[in-house]
Amino acid sequence: MSLFGKKASAAPYVPPTIPSPNRIAESTPEEEKGVIRWNEWTVLELREALEEALEKNFNRTFFIWGPPAVGKSAVVKQACRNKKRHLIDDRLSQKDPTDVRGVLCPGPDGKAQWLITPEYLPLWNGETPTCLFFDEHNHAADILQKASYEISWDHSIGGQPFKKEVVVILAGNREIDNANITPMDKPMQSRVIHVYVRFDAQVFLDYAEKEGAFHPLVMSYLREKPDKIYAPAGDAKEYYGDPLPRTWEMASDVLRTFSGKFWDKMIAGCVGVGESIEFTAWIRSVADLKETIDEIASGANITAKSMSKQYFVCQSLVDRYRTNKALGRRILEYAKEIKKKMPELGGVMLSNAYYVNSDTLKENKNMWGEIIELYKNFLT
Repeated sequence: MSLFGKKASAAPYVPPTIPSPNRIAESTPEEEKGVIRWNEWTVLELREALEEALEKNFNRTFFIWGPPAVGKSAVVKQACRNKKRHLIDDRLSQKDPTDVRGVLCPGPDGKAQWLITPEYLPLWNGETPTCLFFDEHNHAADILQKASYEISWDHSIGGQPFKKEVVVILAGNREIDNANITPMDKPMQSRVIHVYVRFDAQVFLDYAEKEGAFHPLVMSYLREKPDKIYAPAGDAKEYYGDPLPRTWEMASDVLRTFSGKFWDKMIAGCVGVGESIEFTAWIRSVADLKETIDEIASGANITAKSMSKQYFVCQSLVDRYRTNKALGRRILEYAKEIKKKMPELGGVMLSNAYYVNSDTLKENKNMWGEIIELYKNFLT
């Protein structure tokens, strides 16, 4: 299973309907809000494309554009992990020009040679294929961006071409993303393949449910209010903190680490004051379910009064299953019980539990076979 969900099945190519250039020029940010443009990628689509590029050692450079926290860095890391590729992951904005281009100095024979940062040696040496990723590329000063030109354009440093099993990827934010950037030079613009990434709530939720980095309280809240997952605000405010995937993950760490008396203010420091007030109200609304979850884990077949609260119950059971594999049989039993009332939630619970540990579920052979038959329309 990949970081951003299952691999989509291949589909025949359908040429996009290209909007009128005049219409694009005339549109306003208000009109564009909520519009999905045909040339924008989800992180799942991008991951598949990057994996193919890595597999075929594509020798052109990608520049991934997108707003902060949309998953640009994570999808590069996942693609490299899936293809067993060594990743050199650098933030260009934190480098020095000599870190990137090397230093020209006298060699043992008296001739000039380039002294290269040891981190970059896998670009020439070894059998492991390599990916060089410059994140925050256009956050870097102009002189740093220019220092990276040879790498981006020619896949070499100091005139020394990389081995053929090297793929180069760059990433950064656009001006409209309210980011502090240095505009890309015109020569650079025509020498990279531009990839525009948009946020997709469903892709995020599918990933977050299975990976387990997000607390069940966070997942339950975001399932009910997917528009709250990614809601970046402007800079003109008294307190910092925006609802973003990375800040919700921080809020999850707060929930797992600290006692409840600290939650309100700490979560406000993650996702912002307004969102914290609404989210902690949600927490209070499901607080009474802890005893119910304890009873269900012990064998009681109880269901919550609403779908959103029942989702929290199911997600909590899976969360406990991560550290207590003995709950595998109980999850199968409970899935069988709620099949008639809430088959969709039972299917989600089973799918996530299978992702956590399929072996423990399959140990219960008779019950597992029965569950597969019961949920055949919900499990793939």
